[in-house]
Amino acid sequence: MTDAELDARLGDLRDAETADIALKAALTGHMVLSSLHTNDATGAVLRLLNMGLESFIVASALRLVVAQRPVRRLCKECKVPLEIDVRTHPLTATYDRLHHHGRVSIRERRECAAGGGAAYRGRTGIFEVLRISPAIEDLVMRRASVSEIRLQAYRDAMRTLREAALAKVIAGEMSLAEVLQHTVAVDMPVAGFA
Repeated sequence: MTDAELDARLGDLRDAETADIALKAALTGHMVLSSLHTNDATGAVLRLLNMGLESFIVASALRLVVAQRPVRRLCKECKVPLEIDVRTHPLTATYDRLHHHGRVSIRERRECAAGGGAAYRGRTGIFEVLRISPAIEDLVMRRASVSEIRLQAYRDAMRTLREAALAKVIAGEMSLAEVLQHTVAVDMPVAGFA
């Protein structure tokens, strides 16, 4: 067998035994892809630790965690332009992280026949990608809180699901209503980003 044939794609990591086997296979140099149900990428690290897995195994085996959400795409025919002032918008802090200040031109939904009356047509995805940097690996080894891991991930330039969604709003692909429906605000101290 070649190394490529030994790579594994597993279903959900529902229990400690399956997760332990997957992580130990990854430690031998094989690429292991699996899924785990959590609210965000940093939550996956906590879930693995809460399963009772050794922190050094989790820290050493994980390289990348991707959280994903499917969202509805605005219909190209019926979306309408809308200008908002991000300084007074409820999502101001998130816009700041995306380096958008002042007024932003977005697209919003409007029902029409082309979109089947729903104002949406098709789907797209939003993604939060957590790269396991040496600093995050150290935090996992020490069993740091998910807040500490998330703060370091932000310092490492991770984009949250909400930030990824707002980038799609600015690109005219999804509505603000979808952002609020499919993402949650993550409170982070502004000083943590310095």
